[in-house]
Amino acid sequence: MVMVFLAMLLAFQVPGENGHAADRNASAQAEYQLKAAFVYNFIKFVEWPSAERLAGDTLRICLLGEVPTAASFDDLNGQEVLGRRLSVTC
Repeated sequence: MVMVFLAMLLAFQVPGENGHAADRNASAQAEYQLKAAFVYNFIKFVEWPSAERLAGDTLRICLLGEVPTAASFDDLNGQEVLGRRLSVTC
């Protein structure tokens, strides 16, 4: 359920605007920064299995498809959430 929700969130695209390429690029960058922040904060409120049931101390965020501004998610790489490190993979 959580994965389906995250996949739908990341698939959402802001409708194209009639403007310059730089404006659209800035809009896309802001969109993905917002999505990265949402994913980071969403992880904090998920009830994860106990540490004994999880292998390792890393939570992986896997991005599917082409992400135009993956740098927004790269900022999450190495962050600590609930005592576990985040690892972002494209």
